[in-house]
Amino acid sequence: EVMLECQAMIEPQAQKRGIKMTFPCLDNPFFIHADRTRVKQVLINLLSNAIKYNNHRDGATVIVECVECNEHHVRVSVRDTGEGLSPEQLTQLFQPLNRIGQEASTEEGTGIGLVVTKQLVELMGGTIGFDSTVGVGSVFWFEMLASSAPELALGGIGADAQDKLATQALSSQRTLLYVEDNPANLALV
Repeated sequence: EVMLECQAMIEPQAQKRGIKMTFPCLDNPFFIHADRTRVKQVLINLLSNAIKYNNHRDGATVIVECVECNEHHVRVSVRDTGEGLSPEQLTQLFQPLNRIGQEASTEEGTGIGLVVTKQLVELMGGTIGFDSTVGVGSVFWFEMLASSAPELALGGIGADAQDKLATQALSSQRTLLYVEDNPANLALV
């Protein structure tokens, strides 16, 4: 479900730039120990970067894969056909406010996306990595601990306590006004 939601959000951006996107057909879904909203945020960020920094030539692609790399971890990877990064640029990844060669670009960005992505993955107990070849492209991936089925993490409390917590959560909901003039940021939020 998360993969399909991210695909629906990001594919229109790719189509505008003439980039072909490939997502996995998951007959048997994978479950991971993670926050659903944060996983979507991580995946959307990696997909946005793959589109943003991809070559805008015929045959430009972004390929998303999701595999069980062993019985305890699931790996999601985003591969692009962009310019790739040099070894020097790779050492600067995950540094705040560093757009790595895109400083003079007209492409929007702040240089904090990968920093936030890395922090989110690590806070959920996962790992993030990358590989890149100049002139070929890059692949960014994250691994999370696998789960056998979806579960709600409420610290092992009983059903009565869960119902009480759910009722309290609904009664304490707040409204947040978000004002934004950047369509990409608005779509993300």
